[in-house]
Amino acid sequence: MAGFAGTKRGANGMPEESLEDHKLTFTPLGAGQEVGRSCHLLQYKGFNIMLDCGIHPGKKGADALPYTDEIDADQVDVLLITHFHLDHCAALPWWTEKTTFQGKVYMTPATKAIYKWMLKDFVRVSSMSEVGLFNYQDVENSLEKIEVVDFHQTVSLGGLHFTPYCAGHVLGACMYEISIAGVQILYTGDFSREEDRHLMSAELPPVKPDILITESTFGDMEIQPRVERESQFTKEVHRVVQRGGRCLIPMFALGRAQELLLILDEYWQQHPELHTVPIYYASALAKRCMAVFQTFTNMMNQRIQQQMKARNPFKFQYISNLRDVTHFDDIGDLGPSVVLASPGMLQSGMSRELFERWAVDPLNGIIIAGYHVEGTLARELTKQPKEIRTTSGRMIPRNCSIAYVSFVAHVDSAQNKAFIKALEPQHLVLVHGQAKQTELLKSALLREYEAREEAITIYNPKNTEAIPFYYRGEKLAKVIGTVAKGGASDGARISGVLVTKAFNYVIVDPDELEPYTGLKVSTVRQRQSVPFGYNLPLAINLLKQVHGSSSVKTVSHVDGEAVKFMDMITVTYSDSMKALRLEWQASPEADMWAEAVVAVAMQVEASPAAMQLAANQLPASTEAALKDNMAHSLTKLLIDYFGSKTIARDSDNQLTVTVGDDVAEISLPSLEVSTTSSRLRTALASVVKRFRLLSDPHQADD
Repeated sequence: MAGFAGTKRGANGMPEESLEDHKLTFTPLGAGQEVGRSCHLLQYKGFNIMLDCGIHPGKKGADALPYTDEIDADQVDVLLITHFHLDHCAALPWWTEKTTFQGKVYMTPATKAIYKWMLKDFVRVSSMSEVGLFNYQDVENSLEKIEVVDFHQTVSLGGLHFTPYCAGHVLGACMYEISIAGVQILYTGDFSREEDRHLMSAELPPVKPDILITESTFGDMEIQPRVERESQFTKEVHRVVQRGGRCLIPMFALGRAQELLLILDEYWQQHPELHTVPIYYASALAKRCMAVFQTFTNMMNQRIQQQMKARNPFKFQYISNLRDVTHFDDIGDLGPSVVLASPGMLQSGMSRELFERWAVDPLNGIIIAGYHVEGTLARELTKQPKEIRTTSGRMIPRNCSIAYVSFVAHVDSAQNKAFIKALEPQHLVLVHGQAKQTELLKSALLREYEAREEAITIYNPKNTEAIPFYYRGEKLAKVIGTVAKGGASDGARISGVLVTKAFNYVIVDPDELEPYTGLKVSTVRQRQSVPFGYNLPLAINLLKQVHGSSSVKTVSHVDGEAVKFMDMITVTYSDSMKALRLEWQASPEADMWAEAVVAVAMQVEASPAAMQLAANQLPASTEAALKDNMAHSLTKLLIDYFGSKTIARDSDNQLTVTVGDDVAEISLPSLEVSTTSSRLRTALASVVKRFRLLSDPHQADD
């Protein structure tokens, strides 16, 4: 095996690879021991992959952004967005338009279709209360940089490959399987393993990832089955309107809202006594995006696809769109009603306005059906406060009823554990969960794996806490073409060119490089003139003395008399220039023999006595020339094997080879090896044997 000169070497003379060359790093820039601003950086083999780029719904302005100041934006190669929720994609326009990021952005077609409207609505709502992070034009510009990828479609960017799989959760949501240099990573984003009214459950990707990065929103908690949740939800809505109150359901404009609308519309159909009670969906955004839902029914479950054949289930019979609060004022005194309004966490917008109007009336009720993070009014209401602070700063009594029915499309503890067990990852990283929840889930998983006597490492990192993983896998090369004919047995030597592309390796015959790899092959012809004031026969005579009579053969040439040295170097003589002319096809071996011819010519030119001895074919000259040329040629061959810093010529009769702590001496011209290291002796014996064959090929015939 050829050495790597200039690199750090081990005791066996082989190059030592740094652990940094094999390090994979995962760093959460958001959603590390928190829910919100999902954003992570994956680094391996020169690739920098960002996973999601969202904002924190409980914070404002720059405080809501991921911790991207920890990285160089222009070094990020690709950004993979899992779905359209703001905590996973709302920082994208800022990232593409306000930083030096120049990489690619990918998401599914449905996600891109809804992203446009979600982000424009986000700009509109944000501009009402603060200076926005970006504007409408930034959103439009970011759209031009987004490329779409379908479920199960593999995208390859050099040595990086990724494939999205259905994640349930919301329309178009996906998880990404990422492969780099044989290491497989699965990033789930938000996912649901339970089929609901319109979406399929998340699929189980057909991979066994080395690293699984999964959400931990519910930690070690288990949630109610879907049927029980629906029953509890409809009963609570019925209870509020039956007593004459207004029922407010704060929801994100898209996602779970469509699920609740389907449930309510069906429930109203089954209860004629409710037909006079109006249901309003207070979201112009949802109305605009409903066409997207109708377009991508192929990404929904079989139930919806079958209903679409008869009628459009998203054209509701008992639900109307409420444009704004002013419109509601015109009809608000007509009795009980149900209103679904965004945003789901009551930070601002129509849901907040309606809640502040209705909170004082005990007939009214609010149902928290979506997920809520710390710092939002929705989270505060789960604690049943007696008073609440309005957006204007006033304190008002809270007399309305508060109910919490979780319709969050996230896996609970049991579903997450089953998913993890089925995938059998070596390493597990928990993100998108509050610190307490991730710690509880981590502890529960470790107990279960210990009970099953199975190995796994589990991490729940904080934001900006980098986790290193090390992969020093074997490099496997595929032998193709002529080299592969006849197969191979253990220990057999295979000769060819090793070609690497995108972390794949093949060994191929040099003559077959172009058909098998697409590489263009060029031939380099070398020509060199060496001052030599004598004649060609004298040079031939000395070459034969040093390398054997069979090393030189007479050939025909346009310039007249010529010889072929070692079947590689064509040597002619120019009387006018008084020089030897050498011509050969470049290769490491041919270059070495060309240098041997140059060494002979320079030796004679430097010493007239040497010329006279060569002319008379004296044995003493043969031995001296033999030693010098042998030392030169053998040193070059040894350098190819062990590196330049390992070889030294201590005297005319000896070469010293130092590999690590092992030292060997090679006597000239006998080529006897003296060393106490059996390993080094074996290696040098192989080199010496090859040198003998190269130096005097006719020995092989003897």
